[in-house]
Amino acid sequence: MFKCKQCGRVYAALPAACECGNNVPSLWEVTSLPGQQAAPPQYSQPEQPQYAQQPNAPQQQAYVPQQPSYAPQQQTYTPQAAPPAQPPKKKSKAPLIVGIVVGVLVLLAAAFFILKALNDNGTLSIPFFDTLFGTAANSADDDEDDKPADKKDGKKNGEKDKDKDEETKAAPTDAETTVGDREEETTDGGEETPVPGNYRIGLIGPLTGDAAIYGESVKNGAQLAVEEINAFAAANGKPGIELRWEDDAFDAARAVTAYNTLTAWGMQALVGPVTTVNAIEVASKANTDRVFCVTTASAEDVTDNNDVMYQVCYTDDAQGIAAADYIAGHFGGKKVGVIYQNDDVYGQDVAAAFRSELTAKGESVVYEGTFTYDTSYDFSVQLKAAQAAGAQVLFIPVYYTEAAVMLKQSADIDYHPVFFGTDALDGLLSLEGFDQSLAEGVFMMNEFNLDGSFALDFITHYKEKYGEHPNMFAALAYDAVNILYGMMHTSNVTADMTAQEVCAVLKDKISTFVYNGLTCKGATWNADGAVSKRPSAVVILNGQYVAP
Repeated sequence: MFKCKQCGRVYAALPAACECGNNVPSLWEVTSLPGQQAAPPQYSQPEQPQYAQQPNAPQQQAYVPQQPSYAPQQQTYTPQAAPPAQPPKKKSKAPLIVGIVVGVLVLLAAAFFILKALNDNGTLSIPFFDTLFGTAANSADDDEDDKPADKKDGKKNGEKDKDKDEETKAAPTDAETTVGDREEETTDGGEETPVPGNYRIGLIGPLTGDAAIYGESVKNGAQLAVEEINAFAAANGKPGIELRWEDDAFDAARAVTAYNTLTAWGMQALVGPVTTVNAIEVASKANTDRVFCVTTASAEDVTDNNDVMYQVCYTDDAQGIAAADYIAGHFGGKKVGVIYQNDDVYGQDVAAAFRSELTAKGESVVYEGTFTYDTSYDFSVQLKAAQAAGAQVLFIPVYYTEAAVMLKQSADIDYHPVFFGTDALDGLLSLEGFDQSLAEGVFMMNEFNLDGSFALDFITHYKEKYGEHPNMFAALAYDAVNILYGMMHTSNVTADMTAQEVCAVLKDKISTFVYNGLTCKGATWNADGAVSKRPSAVVILNGQYVAP
């Protein structure tokens, strides 16, 4: 007799497997040989599991639970007989027909949608996608929270990227800007349909991205100018301005998209782009389309190969020369050092003009240090070298983010020269987390004329509206709008004229136009598009720009 140790069943002969599935020979017990009386089956409890062997103890069988569902033995899979094959069902053609019908309807709807989205000039403008990709106009109430963490535009590409943005407003008189009564209700930068009777001015600038701090100032300054112009226009029965701005996000491709959007909207003239690389990119298209532009970009390159882009910001050479003249006149005899970025057109051009002019004034540079875009986070080597050379005045034609690091690292090594920067330092006082006490006594070139009641009125109005002190970029934008409006207003430009017609009028007008404003006095323009005006210096005292 054979007894299954797993379930206790007894068999007369050793089966291939027990009904419980046991097919392991070691789990069977021989209870009697053939011819012997079979002992009654024993249903004792299984042995308890053993988790460790004693030394020299005979090997014990591993614990096997009683329930078959937990038994470790494998069950033999026996496939069931397959059911008789059924004849294949004939597929219905209904889903195919429905799909074709739906596809045709979708194509028809898409064609209708595209036809509706086509503008009069053949360009495509789809508000949803414009908004999705950031090319739609920003509303006048939009709050842009992005602040620049790094540099202005194009530095990595060796481009000089001073951002200054401009919008449009102009003075009621031909040669001088005045401040009119402010009007709280103004045009909306996000309007899709131009307002009849008003001039249509477009603006392109970095409202988001690394240069957003400049773009916001530019938008604010331009909008303030528009409000004052529209108040003047309403009181005198003259055309006002409808301003629409587009965000280029500090990217040249986005600047072109913004330009196309404004062209489709029907702009008659453009303020911007603010930065050099973007201005160069847009200038080519504007030249082909014959759209008159006023830009704050300072590189000479933005006016090359076109005759429609005019600058409101002085050139790099002019800034370097003016800085050298000021230092020679006010810090003559002191040792001068220079630190600039040598893979950036802006830094190279300003430094070269500064060095040449300072030498011509009989002064000399005792130390000249450079850095690259990739090393623009640590200036300890250059600062220590300038300190060792005894530089008492340190000229730094760099951007405000770099200047913030320089000022901190200079204080850390107890080096306190007179820091003299350029307009690219504007934004330093607005940099989040920057200790403003480090900027105390820092000089910089600045186009914002702080003298006179005109500037005080602008500062007062700007603070009332935006809750902060305006910087140079806000002033440049304010002037840019006034320059355009001043020429349009005194040249009898009408709201129904095309951009090409307006461009022809303004190109003729600017050759004799003289402008007095926040950033210049007696400014004129040459045939190349460069502005002629004298830069001035300011010093930072108690967190404010002060005329020295």
